[in-house]
Amino acid sequence: NFGYLLFTEENILCQAFKTLGDIYGWGGDFESRDCSSLINEIYRCFGIVIGRNASDQVYSGVKSFDLTNMNS
Repeated sequence: NFGYLLFTEENILCQAFKTLGDIYGWGGDFESRDCSSLINEIYRCFGIVIGRNASDQVYSGVKSFDLTNMNS
């Protein structure tokens, strides 16, 4: 495929299932992927850049709003 894949639920699942049966390696042990690298690789196929590890990924694309001064 030239360029990025279309960001659809079907394509996300298709990319994820391509890794079914692969060896899991925590933190990249055994020259394999862990959970955060799997998610990173899947989203990269769609041109979406997220953090390298789970603690970075949780904030990728998140917008926060300060509501402390808001009244009811």
